[in-house]
Amino acid sequence: MKHVTGIFLILSFLGSLSFASDDCSNIDVRKSMNPSLQKRFYAPYDQGQIGWCFGYAAADVLSQAVGEPVSAIHLSSRYASTVTGVGRLARSIFMRKNAVSEGGFIEGAIDEMEELGHYCEASAVPSEGTMVISARDGVTGYNVLGTAELMGYLKSYSEGTCTEDCAYFINPLIRRYFPNQDVNVVKEYILANKTQPLDRLVFELFDQKCGQGRKAITSKFAIESYQNSTSRNKRRDIQPQEEISDHIDQGLNAQKVVGLEYDAKYVTGAGGIFGGGHASTILGRKSIGGVCHYLVRNSWGKTCAYKDGIICQPGDGTYWVPKETMNKMATKVLWIKN
Repeated sequence: MKHVTGIFLILSFLGSLSFASDDCSNIDVRKSMNPSLQKRFYAPYDQGQIGWCFGYAAADVLSQAVGEPVSAIHLSSRYASTVTGVGRLARSIFMRKNAVSEGGFIEGAIDEMEELGHYCEASAVPSEGTMVISARDGVTGYNVLGTAELMGYLKSYSEGTCTEDCAYFINPLIRRYFPNQDVNVVKEYILANKTQPLDRLVFELFDQKCGQGRKAITSKFAIESYQNSTSRNKRRDIQPQEEISDHIDQGLNAQKVVGLEYDAKYVTGAGGIFGGGHASTILGRKSIGGVCHYLVRNSWGKTCAYKDGIICQPGDGTYWVPKETMNKMATKVLWIKN
């Protein structure tokens, strides 16, 4: 009888593991956040044309850990300012430009903030990567410009190659991103230091703008991360009997914002800068039509340029992706445990 009882307990335990693996109970980690974080996470934000998706994802993960919205632009600019040597050359080759370093990794961006020793509140340096500027005289309509154009025009200005558009748009862009700085002072600073990498100069300006919004990072973040094998990196943290969604569930069940690095070709034709490499965050899961889906927060504003089967929610800048697709596209997931 003891043997029968033992077998029953083992089967029950295995059954519970299977259930946990297949569990798709409704979770939305935003519901457990404080009001300031909910305001951030229920609203879309847009990185613009600059390749800082990793920084927007890292800022989301970090925001939950510190309990207040962190500036994605300040964080991204910090990471870009630290890229040197081979990394800078590789990015200029991939991007076919070198106004600013683009592309990166969520965990690396969080590590850089730890090394810096402080972060900047989003209220001090907003995360919105775009702004609307009326067209110059004689041209109808308006232009949606942002951090990418700011960097490009500052580079042109420092090199003495500022075009008519550059001359028109550079001032409102400087006023938008550095409202506490005189436009001419910013220009003089860029010219006086034009032998220095532009992204370092711009980070210094953002860091100065942070002012009272600068908050100290006093302890190391404990990051839980899992990585699938890819053609570029053979490291594999996911065991053969596991799927990366098992670890996404682990983070969501702990009510954590899960950082996601993935191949965007599975959800859109746009992709990121490294062969479709993109970064976002995962905020929840639920069953839709009997299929488990994950809620992904993107940094492309209200865009809905997704493939069939991806459910877009432009109101908060998110989309629902089926579990099967998630397991194919995800290359790394992570969250901060403490």
